[in-house]
Amino acid sequence: MTYLTRSTLALLIFVPLMGPAAAATQGPRVAVSIPPIHSLVAGVMAGIGLPDLIVKGAASPHAYSLKPSDARTLNRANLVFWIGPEMELFLERPLKSLSEKARIVTLIKNESLHLLVDENQHSHDPHIWLDPANAAAIVSVAERELSALDPKNAARYGENAKNMLIRLDKMDQDIRRQLKPVAHIPLLVFHDAYAYFANAFLLNVVGAVVINPERLPGAARASSIRRLIRDSKVRCLFREPQLQSSLLTSLIGDQDTTTVAVLDPLGASLVPGENLYFDLMEGNARSVVDCAQNN
Repeated sequence: MTYLTRSTLALLIFVPLMGPAAAATQGPRVAVSIPPIHSLVAGVMAGIGLPDLIVKGAASPHAYSLKPSDARTLNRANLVFWIGPEMELFLERPLKSLSEKARIVTLIKNESLHLLVDENQHSHDPHIWLDPANAAAIVSVAERELSALDPKNAARYGENAKNMLIRLDKMDQDIRRQLKPVAHIPLLVFHDAYAYFANAFLLNVVGAVVINPERLPGAARASSIRRLIRDSKVRCLFREPQLQSSLLTSLIGDQDTTTVAVLDPLGASLVPGENLYFDLMEGNARSVVDCAQNN
């Protein structure tokens, strides 16, 4: 019978615990602004490391204030992904000061992404990830940036990106099949955040209650929305998870063919990680189908 010394036992216990920790820190330090983009980057980094997420949970990037812990996360980062000041104005100044020591990737300016331009306002909807084609472009951008920063892991990033693109294509096709039968149904959204989603899946979104989710509609706007609901025969009025349904119920009034349902542009209640993007998009598709078909 072989006896192990106490020091040998300690070594045997320590080595297995050390392995995963080493694997989790072998990649670069990456920070990502919001959950959907974090999910796509996490998929590209799978098995190498996990990016840090700045805006967590139900917090809105439109009204977010940078916390000391967020500042420390950014200061540690070698690479930062964000949409841009149109979505995350709170990051604009911190990232300018960080740009000398870290690579900053502003996705809204990336030539690979399709931007919907509003000719009346000369602006665009910054919720670019709600079109799966843009999600695929973001995966490709992440692969390129990560491989340039961390060439020893370039092959793994490439393989992960390939798998993500296959998964995105399948998701895209599945959602198209689900939404095609209800594409003609008039829908109204609370927040002007779904131009990419509607355009990608040919949905009949007739308008939005508000442009800025932090500003509730005044009396005149509420009156015009009530007319829009009546005249367009809106079937579904979509709120967002953080918004109580009482406001939207008051807009519906006596239109008993209109139902309040939920769409989520950010994944407020979902667990961060590489599956969040797919859960977000599939959940939104189910919400549209359930509401449109059950009325």
